[in-house]
Amino acid sequence: MFPSPLNAMINKDSCVLPLVMFGILPTDHPLVLLETSKARLDFLSGKCLSADSYVSVNSIAPESKSSEPTRKRKRKSVLVRLNWESKLDSYSPCKFRRHFRMPYSTFVKILKKIRGPLEKAQRYSNRDEYVRPELSLAFSLRFFAGASYLDLGSQYGVSDCTFYLHVWRVVDAINEAFKMEYDITNMDQMKNIEAGFRARSRNQAIKGCVGAIDGLLIKIRRPSNKDSSNVKKFYCRKSFYALNMQAIVDADGRFLACDISCAGSANDVVAWSYMKEYEDMEEKKLMPIGYFIIGDAAYGNTEYLVSPFTGECPPDQDNYNYAISSLRIIVECAFGRLVGRFGILWCPMRFKHSKCIRMVMCLCRLHNLITSEDIRRVAQKDVCDLHSKSNGLVVNELVKGLVEDLSEDTRGSYVHPPKFDKSGIPVNLLTPSFVRRESKRTYPLRDKLVRDVKESGVKRPS
Repeated sequence: MFPSPLNAMINKDSCVLPLVMFGILPTDHPLVLLETSKARLDFLSGKCLSADSYVSVNSIAPESKSSEPTRKRKRKSVLVRLNWESKLDSYSPCKFRRHFRMPYSTFVKILKKIRGPLEKAQRYSNRDEYVRPELSLAFSLRFFAGASYLDLGSQYGVSDCTFYLHVWRVVDAINEAFKMEYDITNMDQMKNIEAGFRARSRNQAIKGCVGAIDGLLIKIRRPSNKDSSNVKKFYCRKSFYALNMQAIVDADGRFLACDISCAGSANDVVAWSYMKEYEDMEEKKLMPIGYFIIGDAAYGNTEYLVSPFTGECPPDQDNYNYAISSLRIIVECAFGRLVGRFGILWCPMRFKHSKCIRMVMCLCRLHNLITSEDIRRVAQKDVCDLHSKSNGLVVNELVKGLVEDLSEDTRGSYVHPPKFDKSGIPVNLLTPSFVRRESKRTYPLRDKLVRDVKESGVKRPS
């Protein structure tokens, strides 16, 4: 019986046969296919004498491979994108603001600015990576508010890699579309900022203030040795790893200038020296005469930066501290609203330092947009004004009634708590040489403000 040319046969005398029998060569190896073709040629040319001279390839295949059951390949799960229009209909104005930390009008304004860059970045994206700009901005804002990327990925129908890809695209687009402008040589801008601070000052006693400066510690994870050669410098006095952000705000709490150039262990005055505004004010002397910014005692006093007095102060200086603190706390209130609004700042940020800086700058710009929109809405009476005349009368009558219920002994009998040193010993029990005293050096700008406060009649409540 002769072998059929349609079957795969190998000559028993071939050297390839042992390799196939012991499983060294697979049956579809080129050498095996070559021997099979030779057997077919022998059959067609009449050189084949008997069927015993050949062996079937299928009969010598390894049993382990043939006995294994075929495994079905798992199908890749298909993520379904969220329908933004139907999701938007389910939000009330209050619920939308709570979820995305801004009103819908601000959301539309931001989307209009960054839609072009987001669409341009997705020109060559495949079907799985393409995400509508509305969805990209929506889940990015939810991520900034503190939501987990795991929950947002399943809710909006995007994978983890696609989620972070679009989050950083949104961050870069916002940083590029909305700029922080603080030009101390622009007199029109300086006059507008100064008018805002003067209006907030008691009896308009402080004149010439064009900014309030302070520092904020941004929590980060412990840097690796690859990120920095000196990891200890990121460990701050509050017992966590951080970056030191210096910011200057206006009278409404909007960030005019921000800088993140120092680690968490750096002092505020050191971090302030790395800002561009420090070079413009202190070195280039570009600040117009009569204008200044306000900081706390850590910054000291210069020609263009004033701070409060420290230690025991006479009444005039204490009244100055009281008047200037009402303007200085604006920057601290701005930090509080920034951190309270965006929950991503509540825990250490798990990004590289460059990405942490990009993220924080984006959050500051969003804070400015939300604050400006709230000011506009209040001015147009779109929301309830808690400082209206009727509400003010009700609050005043309530406070007056509460004060009348107090006894004569407790009303206005506030006593300042005693001061202690670092070891817990009351300062009054120490010798005068150990009590911290204010330097006798005079600062013309601060002395002028002390006189202005005295002439305006502003006094600290007793």
